[in-house]
Amino acid sequence: MPNLRRLNLGFNEWDWGGTTPVGMEHLLSLQNIHVTLRHDTETTDGRVARAFANYAAQEHPCRPSFTINDHRRRRSVDYS
Repeated sequence: MPNLRRLNLGFNEWDWGGTTPVGMEHLLSLQNIHVTLRHDTETTDGRVARAFANYAAQEHPCRPSFTINDHRRRRSVDYS
């Protein structure tokens, strides 16, 4: 994967353990990191995962561009 230019990551914040992807700095051709973030609207606004992903992009030696696709999961409501 040394020629990988685009990295797509998906996070489900409600079951993400807070670990960071290891070894991204070795992807020297990386130009773009795209993150799909899924989170609950009631419990979190995705700040933690966004902060991590932004940090990962800033720490990469090639400074790839960084985009987030934000999906909020709505909890079902029982009206009975």
